[in-house]
Amino acid sequence: MDGLRAAKLRITEIWENGADALGVRASALDNFLEHMSMSANGKCWVWDGKKRPDGSGQFTCPMRAGRAENSRTHRLVYELLHKREVPENIPIKQTCRDKLCLRPDHLEERPRGGPGSRGGPGSYK
Repeated sequence: MDGLRAAKLRITEIWENGADALGVRASALDNFLEHMSMSANGKCWVWDGKKRPDGSGQFTCPMRAGRAENSRTHRLVYELLHKREVPENIPIKQTCRDKLCLRPDHLEERPRGGPGSRGGPGSYK
């Protein structure tokens, strides 16, 4: 199985397991998957859809309540994986430093003031 196919299968599994907990419509998955690709080195699962001004990925995610939310793509994947919303004041960062990476094992919470927070070691400049 090639890397992109495996990545999309993993995102599908995460989406299906976490959608109910977050109120995300399962029907949005296909649209999300259309905007995934592999990085040149094959290590990151990259968002190639709409981008936010800060360079991270953005996805307009339809919710079951009938509204849509503009979500940071990496944050959406992380929240679906963990089946919970993360407060906006807690950044989700990519350990690979690629702001478009969606790979779950590259995503982690980094509370402000902790390692990797703005200005600290490992932070984004």
